[in-house]
Amino acid sequence: MKTLPCPQTVRRWFLKVNLTPGIKKERLNNKELKFGLQVDEMSIKKQVEFRNNACYGFVDIGNETKKKLEEASYALVFMI
Repeated sequence: MKTLPCPQTVRRWFLKVNLTPGIKKERLNNKELKFGLQVDEMSIKKQVEFRNNACYGFVDIGNETKKKLEEASYALVFMI
C-alpha cells in the first residue's frame, strides 16, 4: 500500500523550490525537450499573506502588471 508523505515533509520540500509564477526561459535554452504536459485547474481559498517582503494570494500570471489586485480563487497548474 502506498501512502502520502506527512504535511511537514511536503512543506520542507516546497521551502527548497522556487515556485514563482511564469516560465523560466533559461531552463528551455539549448535542450531537446521530450515531455508530457498535464494542465489542471483547482479552486483555492482566498487568502492574502505577507511573508519575506512579498505578498501572496493575489492573481499573478507572471510578468503582467495590473493596477487593481484581485484575490486569487483558482489556481492553474501545469505539470511536466
